[in-house]
Amino acid sequence: MNTRTKGRLLEIKAEKELIAEGWITYRVKGTTRFNRNVDIFGEFDLLAVKNGVHKYIQVKANQKPAPKDLTRLRNLHSEFFGAKTIFEWWVYWNRGKRKTKQGWEKLTI
Repeated sequence: MNTRTKGRLLEIKAEKELIAEGWITYRVKGTTRFNRNVDIFGEFDLLAVKNGVHKYIQVKANQKPAPKDLTRLRNLHSEFFGAKTIFEWWVYWNRGKRKTKQGWEKLTI
C-alpha cells in the first residue's frame, strides 16, 4: 500500500469516527498529479462542525507533530480563529516502538 492510499484510508476512518460522535464533516478531496495541495488552509485534512464548534484536524500515520508544526498552528489559531475553533493533530499508530499502543492519539493544539 502506498502512502497516498494509506493516508486516504486513515482520513476516511477518522471521518467515520467523527460522524459516529455526531459531527458534520468535510474531508478534502485527494491530491492528483495536477492538484497537489488541496488541504484546508494548506494544513488540515478534515473539518468537523457541531453545536457551533469547528474542529480542524490533521491526520497522520506514525508521526507526531514537530515543534515547528505546533508553533505554526498555534500562531495561525491565535491570529485568525476564536475560542470556538479547535485545532487537532490525529496520529494513527500502527508500527514501530508503539506495537502495544496501536490506534489514535489525538493532540489538541
